[in-house]
Amino acid sequence: MRQLLLKRLKNQKGLTLIELLAVVVILGIIAAIAVPSIAGIIEKSRENAAVANAEMLLSASRLYAASNNVPNGTYVDDTDEGKAIAEFIESDLNDPWDSTVPEWSVTFEDNVPEVTIEYSEGTASGSAGNVTFDRD
Repeated sequence: MRQLLLKRLKNQKGLTLIELLAVVVILGIIAAIAVPSIAGIIEKSRENAAVANAEMLLSASRLYAASNNVPNGTYVDDTDEGKAIAEFIESDLNDPWDSTVPEWSVTFEDNVPEVTIEYSEGTASGSAGNVTFDRD
């Protein structure tokens, strides 16, 4: 019996069509499971980046408020006050979906900032360490 098996293995030169088909089917199943998971992970990381940008803007706004006597009101990115707040930001606020610079605003009420950043896929907003991302 053993000699017959060894003889068969010696004569076999490659994979049969059935074995090759089984490998392709298994790889297809693995790909069908993995691709949606990876897409979800990428999307979640973009949302996390949007929230991190808003938290960074919130920290910069707090630093600006601590350094200046800030009257109540709303300041947007293209005003003098907005540019002054932006100086406290360590890096550029880029849209995680299309790498453009999003529009943002900071509203101060009794020196407490509330931030809003408009992204191509939604809005990140919040105050006092509670920042959320809402899809459009």
